[in-house]
Amino acid sequence: MSSSKLLIIDARVEEYNMFITSRKEGILYVVYDYYIDTYASLTQRILSTLEGNSIESVALITHTVDSPTFKLLEQEQESILTGVMSVDPNIDSWSSFRNLWVDIGAKIVDLMGCSLYMNDSWRYVLNTVEAQIGIRFRSSIDDIGATSTGANWILETDNINVKDLYFTEEIENWPGRLRLHLI
Repeated sequence: MSSSKLLIIDARVEEYNMFITSRKEGILYVVYDYYIDTYASLTQRILSTLEGNSIESVALITHTVDSPTFKLLEQEQESILTGVMSVDPNIDSWSSFRNLWVDIGAKIVDLMGCSLYMNDSWRYVLNTVEAQIGIRFRSSIDDIGATSTGANWILETDNINVKDLYFTEEIENWPGRLRLHLI
């Protein structure tokens, strides 16, 4: 059994196909549909894609949304974000999100949404999940995207350049940023 790197790509990300075509050789990927997929269907597709291989690292490519709750998938339970430290200190509402990473055998998850680690609630959730299940979450304090847009590919929590880890230079042609969207 070998170890693989995996991209999990939200189909709502504009021109998401560029993440697929600019990935380095051997990098696996799964595109999910926020409106249709469930944790069960996404987990099954990931495990099928891995074909028995273990995961070295996985990158979740999605936009960050400024909301009091978080949902990776529309059909799943909302996870409390705003006030999580007092309302849901054990992050019980995050069980599906937490279980996804355990079920696929992830050890390192690179969250490619913008500015997650600048948010106190996100920082609390990520640190708590890490402590609960032993998975390392790496995230950014600013915009993720092509340098021509004023963004970068660095996950500052661990000073990791995800462009170098997962992609060829072609990713610099992606015209967007995985920036914060206000709702």
